[in-house]
Amino acid sequence: MRLDDGLSAAGAARTRRAPFRSVEPRPRWRLRRRWIVVYALLVVLSQIVQHTMGPADPEPGARTVTLPATDDEGPLAVERMELAYREWGPGTSVLPSEAADIAADAADEADESDATDAVPIESATAAKAGVPVILLHGAPGDSENFESLAPLLARGAGDGDGEGPPRRVIAPDLPGSGGSTEDVAGYSIRAQAHAVFELMDALAIQRAHVIGWSNGGGVALHMHEEDATRLASLTMLASIGTQENEGSGNYYFEHGKYAVGLALVGYLPEVIPHFGLLGTLDSRAGWLRSFWQTDQRPLEAIMRRVTTPTLILHGRGDILVPVRAARQHHALIRGSRLVVLDANHFLPFLQSEETAAVLRPFLARHDAEGVPPLGGVADLSPQDPRANVTKVAMSIEDRLQRVPWWIEVGAIAAVLLVSPALSVAIVGVLIVGAGLDWGVGAAGLAAGLIAQSAGLTLGGAIAGPGFRTLPVLGSRLPAVSTEDWKRRMARSPFRTGFVGQFARPLRASSAYAAGLAHAGWRAGALFMIGRAVAVLLWVLVSLIAVIAVGAALGESVREELGLLGVGIGLVLMFIAAEAGPSLVTRRGRQHLSARLARTLHHEYWPAWLFYLPLLPTLLWLAARHGGLLTPTCANPTIEAGGGIAGESKHRILAGFRDDRVLRAWLVPGAAAATIDEREALVAAIIREHGLELPVILKPDRGERGHAVKLIREMPQVREYLTAMRGDAVVQVYHPGPEEVGILWTRKTPEETRGTENDRLTGRIRVIVRKEFPVIDGDGKRTLEELIDAHPRFRRQSSVFLSRFADVASLVPAAGERIRLAMSGNHCQGTLFRDGADLITPELERAIDEISTTFDRLDVGRFDVRYESDEALRRGEGFAIVELNGISGEPTNMYDPQRSYVWAFGVLKAHWVRLFELGAVRRREGVKPLTLREVRALTRAHFASLSGDSVAD
Repeated sequence: MRLDDGLSAAGAARTRRAPFRSVEPRPRWRLRRRWIVVYALLVVLSQIVQHTMGPADPEPGARTVTLPATDDEGPLAVERMELAYREWGPGTSVLPSEAADIAADAADEADESDATDAVPIESATAAKAGVPVILLHGAPGDSENFESLAPLLARGAGDGDGEGPPRRVIAPDLPGSGGSTEDVAGYSIRAQAHAVFELMDALAIQRAHVIGWSNGGGVALHMHEEDATRLASLTMLASIGTQENEGSGNYYFEHGKYAVGLALVGYLPEVIPHFGLLGTLDSRAGWLRSFWQTDQRPLEAIMRRVTTPTLILHGRGDILVPVRAARQHHALIRGSRLVVLDANHFLPFLQSEETAAVLRPFLARHDAEGVPPLGGVADLSPQDPRANVTKVAMSIEDRLQRVPWWIEVGAIAAVLLVSPALSVAIVGVLIVGAGLDWGVGAAGLAAGLIAQSAGLTLGGAIAGPGFRTLPVLGSRLPAVSTEDWKRRMARSPFRTGFVGQFARPLRASSAYAAGLAHAGWRAGALFMIGRAVAVLLWVLVSLIAVIAVGAALGESVREELGLLGVGIGLVLMFIAAEAGPSLVTRRGRQHLSARLARTLHHEYWPAWLFYLPLLPTLLWLAARHGGLLTPTCANPTIEAGGGIAGESKHRILAGFRDDRVLRAWLVPGAAAATIDEREALVAAIIREHGLELPVILKPDRGERGHAVKLIREMPQVREYLTAMRGDAVVQVYHPGPEEVGILWTRKTPEETRGTENDRLTGRIRVIVRKEFPVIDGDGKRTLEELIDAHPRFRRQSSVFLSRFADVASLVPAAGERIRLAMSGNHCQGTLFRDGADLITPELERAIDEISTTFDRLDVGRFDVRYESDEALRRGEGFAIVELNGISGEPTNMYDPQRSYVWAFGVLKAHWVRLFELGAVRRREGVKPLTLREVRALTRAHFASLSGDSVAD
């Protein structure tokens, strides 16, 4: 398999266990140790830079005020904090302590002031202004979230229109957010409620309308609990509330999510030398600390005690706080009014005008104290009665809410064992369309993947090679080399575990092989840690991908297209789940590129897809020539309908009377002889016929290079026959080094009468060149890495890596050439190209001479080994390895440089010829096979296949 001698027989005769000169990889630890020191220094410098950075400049339009710091119990006596806020509309916009300075500045600059923009300390408008409004943002968020909504509320709608006067609107950056102090004593919604009261006192606001958006709704509820007299009204805008509607509904599970978030968003960047580009720990994690310190469980009791006029404004398509939560809040708060809009969660800036149109009359109604609440429900986004998909989604959502989170996690993990990508797509559909908590979905996916990896690793360690044959696993696990994986686990177990998760073909096999290698507890632990880290990243990326696809499709698509829309969404999410995580690592991107190429290039398409457009032509030919199975009349002396499937290679080769056809000898299967008898027979054949190693061993009834092996040493014979249960043949090995496929067909009687001077009985219709894959070592990358980096070879990497499983992790020497395939079959990795330039009268005459020695041969594709193109054109220097009957395709149609349209034309012409030749034999009295016979033949053939499907 070494090619440094021009693929000579001597070079090819090297043993399979050492197909190339391997070199030791560069010792990475010294490099790593050096870089670790550099990295540690950069982290220290980054921390120094971050701690010397001053506070960020306030955003344009924001003001700050110094207030007592607060916690759950109220303001602290000693600790102070800066609270930033924005303000819109009429009235006082400064602190009392600043009024004198601003009044003096205003007098000095009176001539330069712009009357339309100035907001004086006292104004005529202020006297007519309504009760101030305080807008409370969610987490993460700040006062900028209200830049669209606040001006609409501040300007009012004019007198006499029923929607209220202009009013002062204030939006603070709650402690730990925006321009406010980042490191504070209390981040919880209760501590933030105390901070808002402190701000109201500083701004001399005694009574205000409080509007809480998202998490800010919890702050507003705690404000009501602390001092309801200071609230003119309470608005829960897409607001949180009861614990049971928060994500999974379980307090402890939700706080587990927040802990993971704090670790990933807060503390993980601290070990990255970002020099402040990612902000500080406090700026990144303030909102997560708010979640962590908040307890939503008391909110249900608080809502039962609310007496202030309350508006609950929610979007029907809210994916963060489901609309069912708003309905429950409405039921808990006596006299509240529920308004449902056709909107998502982000009402303040995506639907600001619609939101303001609902808020303005409500605020105006309750500027005066004692006005009774309006109550009731206003559904401004009624459910379309035809939207059956949405009804089903709501039904599923209701059922999911009643299921404990741990049962949901277990169910998702179980589905994942069938197909990770499918389970991610299903989880995505449930998150987007049925309210499944993303944390529950992520936990289920992570649990399933980690359990799968751990189970496969333990199975490999305990049960050994037999584990891959268990019925529960089926054929998903390929054979792996224990020695090769011992090298991998010894070299870099963490990286092996990590990369295997993102390279789809390695996901299951790497976990199994890690256990099979028995590399020790330390390597096994590092492998599982690497896999666990990869699983968390894989789940995060895949969920982001599928949720993004679901959000892009939107609810309207699902409603308008019904089940078709759901199906389209599921397919797109499946693709996103497959592709998204693959982009994380280089190996993943390589495998994704290979899968995409196999999808786009017709040479890799499955047979049914390739032949589907041919179906109308086949039906037309069947009607013209007496039946769909008329081609099975051709080659009447070849069994199985002229060579559909399962024909004996030994009998076909024995039917030729020409020395240019390589001889083959039959070795009976395990049913007729013991393994010792079969091995002795092979040795006798080699000895008595004067054969020299290497020789070819292959199934007597095979296909597409199945189990074709080059035997270089006699011990390989027993290994081969142990796996090969059926009949096999021993054949002389022809070193080539070149190979072609020659499709020959007999002339029809009409063609023979028209060419009296041409004594040939048939013609060469197609020649396909077979280019064997060869890869060059660089002394740095392993064979596996070289294959995955090659734009073509990675498309069939599973074949090559199965063939070289025992040396895949070795590093070929620089300049070493490795031949990746010996069998001239496309499925085994050989490249097919159209070889029409090789057809000459001399070659046609030679092939015709050989064909006529076989009784009544009509069509056949010869696999031919030869020395050079020049000799082949002269009809010399070649040998025929085998003949394929009517199932032998014109394989030049797999030429990657040709279009599918061209390939389809070649295939169509071939089938026209098959029907014509079959019709000739049918008129002579040959009977075609029946459909039942064809089905029985193909089933029996595929059931009888044994041995390793990967050829040499």
